[in-house]
Amino acid sequence: MEKIKNFEELISDYIGPNKIVVDTKVRNLTAPGENYLSDIIKIDIILKDKVSNKNEDLSLVAKLSITHDFMGPTYNMTKNEVIFYRDIIPTIKSFHKKHGLPYPSFYPDFAGGRINLTGVEDKADEDAVLILENLVTKGYKNLDRHVGFDLATSKLILKDLAMFHAVPLAIRLSEPEEFTRLVKNMSMSLPPKPKDKEPPSIFKIMVDTLSANDKYKTVADKLIKMLADFTKIMEEAPEKMFSNQSMRTFSTIIHQDMWINNTMQVIENDVAIKNKFVDFQMSQVGSPADDIIFFLFSSVEYECLKNNLDSLIKYYYEEFICILKKLDLYNDYFSYENLLEEFKTSGKLAIVRNLFMLPNVIFGEKGKAADQGKLGEMTVEDIHPTALKKMILLCIEAAERDWL
Repeated sequence: MEKIKNFEELISDYIGPNKIVVDTKVRNLTAPGENYLSDIIKIDIILKDKVSNKNEDLSLVAKLSITHDFMGPTYNMTKNEVIFYRDIIPTIKSFHKKHGLPYPSFYPDFAGGRINLTGVEDKADEDAVLILENLVTKGYKNLDRHVGFDLATSKLILKDLAMFHAVPLAIRLSEPEEFTRLVKNMSMSLPPKPKDKEPPSIFKIMVDTLSANDKYKTVADKLIKMLADFTKIMEEAPEKMFSNQSMRTFSTIIHQDMWINNTMQVIENDVAIKNKFVDFQMSQVGSPADDIIFFLFSSVEYECLKNNLDSLIKYYYEEFICILKKLDLYNDYFSYENLLEEFKTSGKLAIVRNLFMLPNVIFGEKGKAADQGKLGEMTVEDIHPTALKKMILLCIEAAERDWL
């Protein structure tokens, strides 16, 4: 296959020794604007069983690296995701089985992947690729990013997210050496931010929008300080934002890009009954608060979020501690009050990410790739009304709860 060198070798373990690839057809899987940091292609394959001589169809998805305007070449992200599927998920599943925990059904099947063709394990290059099952053929789909999740679907995802966080934390608590081994190779590097590049105009838009309302001047002041701190770190040490964070009570493996396009659901009778998480390319060690804040404000329907923010956080927490209690790992350090403290210290990047992505990516024009250059010249009139409402709600709630 032209796009992926040594394709058959990559998937040989997945298809087994008795099957060979007879034919492949490749096409783009996602429309422009629906994917952000990789090139995703669908690969329809005809396999032949060497014993029975019968043919069968197989549909897979491949993720290829791109060069992104802000992130630069993304093959280090592909590397991070290959490591996650190849090394981390099997260990997590083994821990589930060993301790009698429910099977984590929210991980897609890994069909193959590599970091390069040179065999040097820690040096990713443009030949890095990840190959997965095609979830669409099994009834999964992305819901509308301009609408977001209703209450029931939000709870379905939060329940899975709680397990996603709690089990690696349980490994860290009960098998610390194993956890260290598990995460030591997780990382994604960013090019340094140019010194002369101005912060995205969306930051100023939010400050001006809040400052224009007397009720929100305090919110604007807190936002100004937080954004100044963030900008300073991104100029001086961007790796602090995109690498494993220092260990805290709740530290675990986090997704760090948990929004509506990175989850897929099976819908029956207008109800979501199954969920899968995808795009683990930014996964790292961090705080659950990062994923929770980013997910809730990026992906839950506005009215649902406004009316249920506290109850959704509480629902996540109850599911989270249920896992720890089953494993006899719960103690007072994992109280609800202490989780809320995590939001104050570890939620800032998720807040910035929401402000960055809501106007230009999540509520960007459908069928059109997000234009990163537009962030430098965006006006308030360019922002989708629902995106603006969500961003204002995020800033108000974050200020009131001391997340800023």
